[in-house]
Amino acid sequence: MINYGIVGFGSFAEKTLAPAFLRAKFSKLVALQKRNRDAAQKIADQWSCRAYTDPAELVRDPEIQVVFSTGVNSTRCAETILAAEAGKHVLVEKPMAMNAEECRKMIDACRTNRVKLMVAHMVRFSPAVRKIKDMIQSGRIGKVATVRCEFVFPARDSQRSWFFDRTLAGGGPVFDIGVHCIDTLRYVLNDEVETVRSVIQPEPTELLTESSSVIAMKFHGSTLANVTVSFVSGIRRTTLEIIGSRGMITCFGFSWIMYSPLITLTTAEDPDEPVTEEFIVPVGNLYTDEIDDFSRCIMDDTTPSIPGEEGLKNQLILDTVMKGGGEII
Repeated sequence: MINYGIVGFGSFAEKTLAPAFLRAKFSKLVALQKRNRDAAQKIADQWSCRAYTDPAELVRDPEIQVVFSTGVNSTRCAETILAAEAGKHVLVEKPMAMNAEECRKMIDACRTNRVKLMVAHMVRFSPAVRKIKDMIQSGRIGKVATVRCEFVFPARDSQRSWFFDRTLAGGGPVFDIGVHCIDTLRYVLNDEVETVRSVIQPEPTELLTESSSVIAMKFHGSTLANVTVSFVSGIRRTTLEIIGSRGMITCFGFSWIMYSPLITLTTAEDPDEPVTEEFIVPVGNLYTDEIDDFSRCIMDDTTPSIPGEEGLKNQLILDTVMKGGGEII
């Protein structure tokens, strides 16, 4: 059993991560950190773990083996370095940091201190997404030409008001949900982004993030992708559509947990006589899956499934999107 301490324990951790530990086979929540002492103690009592108000105190806890950084984006670099220097492995929420330079510092700190670093891209653990990846890589739809990915939700209803503060978040939907789309496309296509163009509305300021963005990407393998993200939608919706030379794949709800999304595969030897297959793929608690995956990595001393270098690749794309586009170096 691997013991975890959550730094930056907010509404996301309370509603999503803490319950995920109850389902885990190899992972246990033993401590949490929250700035308000009374609130920290109240929640810690609820989850039968220890409470801290200072991240430095939590990382010194000798029982903790993994520090899970889940707070605002602007604190993740410092928290990761703090944990690494204390000899703790690190699981960090996405996006990994505020910019690529911070990502590099986090990777270097973990490498120097010989601890493991993994980025919490839980969508990669989805059986539905993995099935889509297998379909693509096995050639079921031929050579992929274009991809459409959409992730929108009403963030005005979220308790995480820091989403809109650029000093804390770095970006709005581009950073928060755009990174899910970008990472998922890189994963299922098994390819890297070459160039990016983006339209952002409204233009972010030093203090405020954007609300919506449309992102066009070209992959090294020539696939073109369109990603649409927004915080102002009246509904929650995620869509993934891949079009190839011999067919197409569509999936609604590709990023959802505890859900059974429908995957539609349409192929045609004759364009006028398409054949459609449908697959319903049960998806469990992906947060539990990512936690236990990292725990097994530590127990077996293997490389993390989603190492810091993967987070850096995503961050380089995010940074370029926020500038309006350019080549990914």
